[in-house]
Amino acid sequence: MLNRPCPSCNNELSLRFRCNLLREPTVRCPYCAKDLQLSSKYQLFNAAVFGVSTAIICWVIFGMSVVWIIVISVVLGHFSQKYLDVLFPLEVAQME
Repeated sequence: MLNRPCPSCNNELSLRFRCNLLREPTVRCPYCAKDLQLSSKYQLFNAAVFGVSTAIICWVIFGMSVVWIIVISVVLGHFSQKYLDVLFPLEVAQME
């Protein structure tokens, strides 16, 4: 259920393998040997959804001020963003 295909060769990559991205910016696919990274479009999507949902929870449930909502959303997003991004599909790393 948590396996995702390699964007290059379409072989299944396990969650355990993708968790290596929590320590390194790229990982090499064991099947096609391409470098893979977290998908930038899913990172942006996750950041937006996580920030808005955190803000709504802080505002509606706890009645916090706007300043505290922003601070909490940024801090929680900073520390939890990569853990969410690993659950989504990867993309082939761009050569620089």
